Amino acid sequence: MALRSPLRPISSLSRISCLRIRTNPCPKRTFFPGLTSNTPQILTASRELPYSSSRLFDLVADVDSYSQFVPYCQQSRVTHWKTATGGQKLPTQADLRVGWGAFEEVFTSRLVCDPATGLVEARSGEGIEPAEAQEAGSTPAGSTTSAGVVPVGLGSAGNVFASLVTRWMVKPLLINKEALGGGKESSQVELYIKFQFTNPLYAAVSSAVSDKMAGVMIEAFEGQAKKRLRPS
Repeated sequence: MALRSPLRPISSLSRISCLRIRTNPCPKRTFFPGLTSNTPQILTASRELPYSSSRLFDLVADVDSYSQFVPYCQQSRVTHWKTATGGQKLPTQADLRVGWGAFEEVFTSRLVCDPATGLVEARSGEGIEPAEAQEAGSTPAGSTTSAGVVPVGLGSAGNVFASLVTRWMVKPLLINKEALGGGKESSQVELYIKFQFTNPLYAAVSSAVSDKMAGVMIEAFEGQAKKRLRPS
């Protein structure tokens, strides 16, 4: 008895082949939508305070005291100083430990303090110059990290921030003291924060905290001014 081979319809195989070729994979969805971009974020806040600009500048430049009033600043220590014109001692580098919840980061920040303009700026992260590139006259503060140390861990995997810039500006407000019967000095304090996370996921998780950071910081600074200064 002759064996019959099973027949395979050529048309059916062709259709199957076409289906395989034309089938597109299903689009992938991420757990957190919109996390593909990780652009720097900018926060600002300002406050008018009844103190002279010079006294407020000294308060902002007192980086060693940040851990006493700056939210989420667990430790602050100036490691390098310079002597400005007139003999004023100003910080040029500091170590700051910042953390909230499960996040914690240690920064070695380069500081720029200019009494003439009321500027106090701290920069940490990618592109920040080491201590040797700072202004002449910068000296270590006792037993400190060696010169040339860049922000600790920044730019490497597993850390929270890629960069962080905090800029304070203290400006005197012109007041007609005669019209006010003597009047009092006051100043405008402006805070600018620019930061970028190493991972977009950190931005999503911390958005509830980070979006309010500038306002919380300047409010804490106002409280510190009330404790340490008397209205002019």
